[in-house]
Amino acid sequence: MGDSYSWVRWKAANSLAELKDARAVEPLIAALKDEHQEIRQQAVYALGEIKNTLAVEPLVAIALKDVNANMRMEAKNAYKKIGEPSVELFVTTLKDSDAEVRKRAVEALWEIKDSRAILPLIAVLNDTAPIVRGNALKAVVSICDTCAVVPLINALRDSDHSIRLESVNSLWKIKDARVVGPLIAALKDEHEEIRRQAIYALGEIKDTLAVEPLISALRDSDRNIRLEAVNSLWKIKGVNPKFS
Repeated sequence: MGDSYSWVRWKAANSLAELKDARAVEPLIAALKDEHQEIRQQAVYALGEIKNTLAVEPLVAIALKDVNANMRMEAKNAYKKIGEPSVELFVTTLKDSDAEVRKRAVEALWEIKDSRAILPLIAVLNDTAPIVRGNALKAVVSICDTCAVVPLINALRDSDHSIRLESVNSLWKIKDARVVGPLIAALKDEHEEIRRQAIYALGEIKDTLAVEPLISALRDSDRNIRLEAVNSLWKIKGVNPKFS
């Protein structure tokens, strides 16, 4: 692994992957800083084959921060072979100065689905980057939907309309009585798609508290919203939508 010729180093890493000997772990970790990407990538692959937990931290660092997408994917595959990496490694990275790195950390936690990540992910809902906030919201919902009710309700006030829309789309699926009021409030959102989705959500929940607000929505300037309001009123038991 210390040979001056790059092809020799690559061949050594390839052979170590086949041997799967724990003694190779430290030299392979050192090779993660090789000047040649092919060697770094082969070292990552070899570490995944050896499955030694000492390699998890450097592999996670590559998966989060390497500039090369192939390297990040190879590192992700490698630490998965070793076993689920420590949640703390990703949680720590949620405070990284680089929004792209924070986004990757959120995505990793989303994929792992460990309950220890819920509170840190909820804290990330105040992140300055909309893409990080949006992914964190989805991650919390996927890990524990009932834990996500309050964060989702708060997200209805997010400055980014795509996050508000994601919140509306997620709230009705949780079937929690707390969501009805916030969804009714969302009927006044400035974005038509959010209003329409809120109307659809209220129809799926079928709570009679939504009847009067849905009737008011029949005066919306958007025809699709008015039609959605009619459909939602039909869904709510006991409502006879005979109106103009």
